[in-house]
Amino acid sequence: MKALPEEEEDRLPSFREIVQRFSLFSTSATCNPQIGPGGSLGCRCQNCTEWYAFVKGCSPFCKEVQYEVLTEEHVHGLANYLLSQAAEYRLPVMKVLEVGAGSGRLSYHLNRLLNQSSRDSKRQIMAREV
Repeated sequence: MKALPEEEEDRLPSFREIVQRFSLFSTSATCNPQIGPGGSLGCRCQNCTEWYAFVKGCSPFCKEVQYEVLTEEHVHGLANYLLSQAAEYRLPVMKVLEVGAGSGRLSYHLNRLLNQSSRDSKRQIMAREV
């Protein structure tokens, strides 16, 4: 498994990139998910092992635990929703509070998109983590 190039560290992957990188949703003879004694689903094939390492923060792709896997589409969709709500309610300022933010990655990437959009409008929208 190779690490991300430095220029990609500050950008979110797309859903397609995540699916391709870890061969998610593929059917293979080596992938054999089993239900464990506690009811957890697991597999020890290479792709599943790399995925588990990624979400646990033990991967060259990510050094932080992933409670949610942020993708470019996820954050763009959220930013577009917030912008549409600010426009619908004619809010000149909108503050978004991310509770339980962990590393603050969502707020960071959301602010990047909102700041780009705010330059084109008179609205000020900012996300903060707690």
